[in-house]
Amino acid sequence: MTKLGAASRTEMVQHALKAGLLGEAADPWPTTGLPRAHLRGSRAARRTRAVENGAVRVDPPLFDDRRDAGRQLARAVGAREGPPIVYGLARGGVPVAAEVAGALGAPLDVLVVRKIGHPYQPEFALGALTRGHVVLMHDLGDANEQPRLRGHIEAVAEQARRLDAELHAEIAPLDPRGAPCLLVDDGLATGATMTAACRWARAHETARLIVAVPVAARDTLDRLTDEADEVVCPHAIDDFMAVSLWYDDFSEVHEDEVIDAVRAIRERRSTAEHDGGGR
Repeated sequence: MTKLGAASRTEMVQHALKAGLLGEAADPWPTTGLPRAHLRGSRAARRTRAVENGAVRVDPPLFDDRRDAGRQLARAVGAREGPPIVYGLARGGVPVAAEVAGALGAPLDVLVVRKIGHPYQPEFALGALTRGHVVLMHDLGDANEQPRLRGHIEAVAEQARRLDAELHAEIAPLDPRGAPCLLVDDGLATGATMTAACRWARAHETARLIVAVPVAARDTLDRLTDEADEVVCPHAIDDFMAVSLWYDDFSEVHEDEVIDAVRAIRERRSTAEHDGGGR
């Protein structure tokens, strides 16, 4: 297998952009350095791993479920003067983000980011994409594979576009320009999805970019400090394996749950502002 160079990766991304599949046209490969972030709140998690019915589990798990993870993350993030716009990465990051937004009294929105799995091994992440940005992180094969990979990226982009349209037909999108922005997911393994999210936020000229996750691979957090101004993670894991291992309940999150979570936070903020308790 030959390595697909930067020029070939860029060509594939540009193809998808020209086809209109990624939404906003933007440079997916920034060449200017970004300020190195401050990584805070991290500590190693010590848990016993066991195999049960052929599946690896962590005993005890770090979190009961995503809401519990969100509450723990909110404590790590702490109070913020002038609360940021909180973006939950759809879908699994939204219940976590809702707890953080609720604790901060901050507005909540959804950012659709999709992992690009290998066509032959879907669980192997080649990268991720969101509106206007593709991040490819691994060797993609020789030139003969590029048409198939290009078509695969287009299919993933179309799925993301449909989900984004469905969610934002129900909840109006917020504009992050000039505002502090806090990106939240339920955990990070490779970091491809969060990297794509960070580049989307940078392209929208956020005032300050913060990444917050309850659990993540330590080396992934180290890489993200080059993408964000601040990275908050209460549990940095050296031997990470998978996000789901650290949860007792890691059930799939459905679209209606995402919409309900965002609506609940916005209604709470609206009530607080009406009563004079919000900004």
